[in-house]
Amino acid sequence: AIVRELTKIYEEVINFPLSEYEKLRELKGEITVVISPPRGLEMKTPRDEVIGLIKQGIRDGLSNRDVVKNVQKSVVGWTKKEIYNISIGIFDEV
Repeated sequence: AIVRELTKIYEEVINFPLSEYEKLRELKGEITVVISPPRGLEMKTPRDEVIGLIKQGIRDGLSNRDVVKNVQKSVVGWTKKEIYNISIGIFDEV
């Protein structure tokens, strides 16, 4: 995406595939380019890392609710429900 005049009244966001960048040569103004991974290839924090963060929260004495909340802030691509389901098994082990 290209964002023109970011944070200004006439801010404009233009989404397009990177292969079509030549069409945008005529743009004027302050321009910010935002590049994301292709769809379907979004990054996701590895499961082992999520488990490690959950275990650290347990060692710190947090409740399951607080562990899930903190872990979700630190990872990418995981829902609260997924983190909760993993944490339940770990809390049961303790």
